[in-house]
Amino acid sequence: MSSSSKSEELEFKSELAANDAATFLENLAKSLREGSTLLESGDQSLSMHIGPTVEVELEAKSKPEKGKGEIELKISWETEPVPETARTLEIVPGALVPAAAD
Repeated sequence: MSSSSKSEELEFKSELAANDAATFLENLAKSLREGSTLLESGDQSLSMHIGPTVEVELEAKSKPEKGKGEIELKISWETEPVPETARTLEIVPGALVPAAAD
């Protein structure tokens, strides 16, 4: 939610080195912990207060035969807490599951 009463939007897409993408995600995680964030890209900026409870959607795809992979992450919230049964997702950095034998 923006600090103003009107709806605002900022979109960003860029190709980054893996280390730079990790820093990007670390800054996002810090914003979630602190409860607010300021997003800036060029002459655009968007300030948001983050609610105490967030909904996380994650979709992952792996296409090793094409040398491709993808993780889509969506984080949303309401500024008022909404109780809901939470499911967990563990993210294990650096873990790799061996490919199944044919």
